[in-house]
Amino acid sequence: MEHEKRVVIIGGGLAGLCSGIYLRMNGYAVQILEAQDSPGGLCTAWSRKGYTFDGCIHWLLGSGPGTSMYEIWQELIDLNAVQFVHHDHVQDLDVGIPDARGDTFFHLYADLERQERYLLEAAPEDAREIRRWIGTARKLLPANLPPVLPPPEGRTWRDAFAIVKLLPRLPLLLRWGALTPQQYGARLKSPFLRRALEKMYGDRNATLLILLFQQAWYHLRCSGFPLGGSLAFARRFEERFRALGGSIRYRARVESVLVENDVAVGVRLADGSEERADVVVSAADGYWTHYSALGGRFLRPEVEALYAEKTMPPYPSLVYVSLGIRKRLGLACHMTRYWLPEPWVLPDGTRITQVPIHAYDYDPSLAPANSTAVTVMLESGEFEYWRGLRAGNPARYAEAKKEVAEKVIDLLEQRVGGVREAVEVVDVATPATFHRYTSNWKGSYEGWMPLGNMLTLPRIAREAPGLKSFHMVGQWVEPGGGLPPCALHGRALAQMLCARDGKAFRVVPPG
Repeated sequence: MEHEKRVVIIGGGLAGLCSGIYLRMNGYAVQILEAQDSPGGLCTAWSRKGYTFDGCIHWLLGSGPGTSMYEIWQELIDLNAVQFVHHDHVQDLDVGIPDARGDTFFHLYADLERQERYLLEAAPEDAREIRRWIGTARKLLPANLPPVLPPPEGRTWRDAFAIVKLLPRLPLLLRWGALTPQQYGARLKSPFLRRALEKMYGDRNATLLILLFQQAWYHLRCSGFPLGGSLAFARRFEERFRALGGSIRYRARVESVLVENDVAVGVRLADGSEERADVVVSAADGYWTHYSALGGRFLRPEVEALYAEKTMPPYPSLVYVSLGIRKRLGLACHMTRYWLPEPWVLPDGTRITQVPIHAYDYDPSLAPANSTAVTVMLESGEFEYWRGLRAGNPARYAEAKKEVAEKVIDLLEQRVGGVREAVEVVDVATPATFHRYTSNWKGSYEGWMPLGNMLTLPRIAREAPGLKSFHMVGQWVEPGGGLPPCALHGRALAQMLCARDGKAFRVVPPG
């Protein structure tokens, strides 16, 4: 009987689970070690007094046909068993100044024809640019544009063909990819539309292509929310992995990678035990992997530059407020971002000018009858403040969390009414919480933040120079983050190991 190569994966988030599934499909013995007591990593949710607060998915690329991500998810789990909500009204952004009709909210709709009609009514003076904007989004509608490609290690001739097919549209992608929303907004006459584009992604130097692709994907109805939430979604991957014969251990915190003669041969856990393996895969935090698990050895200069923040910054962490409200909020849109006339200064000094309210009225499984689970993501780059406060002054830490929650409740009371008396659950996570749960560097919620043209982002190595039998997957080796790279990295890793071991890569459909 052929010996199954043993693979140890550090981390049971989506990247670790997807890697484990593809490796099991191809005959590798896989052990996943997860520090927490549930799968998913930051693809998670938590329950408080009958409410479930979701911590991850707002929309999942590939939830329906339209890009090849749909086919990738179908390889991993039975996607037809997941019920998705595809919103017709995607987002409302309060920009603080009125449009041509007197409305201060910028509305984002899934249907491009509806979006175009709305924009022409809101800013008729910009009719020419609006038609150009929406026309460009329509050009991105064909399935698999852009092609969802695996990392270079796992590409095939079919992927090369997909890139060749992209060439006629490359000028369009380069032209729009080089524009930020702020730069494009400067072309417009309408102060309302200029402000909307300026505030769409905060003050980030993002590319306008992000918005255009999102609009195309919404129109195709391939960017939905899985009913039941992120943790329930992650558990489907855990179930598939176990069904394929994979093993996962919870509360198994890895301390270091075992290296002998410049070969990764296993891991040492915090309890002193060891897990030996032929291959070690880190699906864990990048900084922890390089500087703790590997002790700062086997570093590439470009990796050192990343963590010195000379190349790309990490996404910030979050002060994440969750409320269980004993009523339906009745908001016009489930995702509403309120503009604040005067900036709100968080206890850590962060200035907040927009408060995004996510009301999960559309998923009755997340709250008791006639009630609403609400979450509010407030970005904060002040990880050290929150970590220091939690460790050194727990009483003040609790006060600071309460202060933030009260401000959010006050805002909802002013904008919606009848909220304060209906609040029955309050939960606040801070950057210290994110770090404690995942060890993510600086408590970041998504890895590296891509800046500038998305077509020219740097490639991050998934292997360590001079170290054999070691690989990395997940958020810290893919600019932009999100869940699709988790699946693509797992597939590419299995393809690469199969090629090195002289095996034909195969996919075993669910069921």
